[in-house]
Amino acid sequence: TNKRVVIAHSLGSHLLSREVVSKSSHFVFLASFTSFVPKAGDNRLLTKALEQMPSYIGTDKEMTMLKEFLVKACHPSSIADLPHGIIQTELTNQGRQRLKEDLHFLQKNQDLPSGISKNTKVLVVEAEKDSIVVPNAKKELIEELSNHLTQQPSYWILPNTGHALINDGIIERVQH
Repeated sequence: TNKRVVIAHSLGSHLLSREVVSKSSHFVFLASFTSFVPKAGDNRLLTKALEQMPSYIGTDKEMTMLKEFLVKACHPSSIADLPHGIIQTELTNQGRQRLKEDLHFLQKNQDLPSGISKNTKVLVVEAEKDSIVVPNAKKELIEELSNHLTQQPSYWILPNTGHALINDGIIERVQH
């Protein structure tokens, strides 16, 4: 049997093409969601933050917004543990446009990634200390996968790990 494994973090599962997703035999969701803004619960603060963030892009508030997000994404680890990236190099104009599009998508999406087969074997890896994906969004991902798939998804929780998954050996564990 040919295994075609997709490993996607957070919004990444939604950014893949339908073709890539539909050809996967195995799919690993890392700190992911179906709807970033869950259908259940009071999500006014989350919605307001997503609506406000695009207005900071391209302004003198942009870097502060990005650093605050990354600190929150890394917690309980340090932002210093992240690889070299946008904090050191800043966003390009193309990166700013993409970020605005992604923030809009996060507000609107309510679906599993396009093309995921009912027969795909799925592993959901949740970060115990995730400060980005709210609990109802995590719950809805499991529920929607359980309703969609013929085989229930496997589920792991990484202890003392934040959304950025700064955790020694995570990729090695997932590969096995």
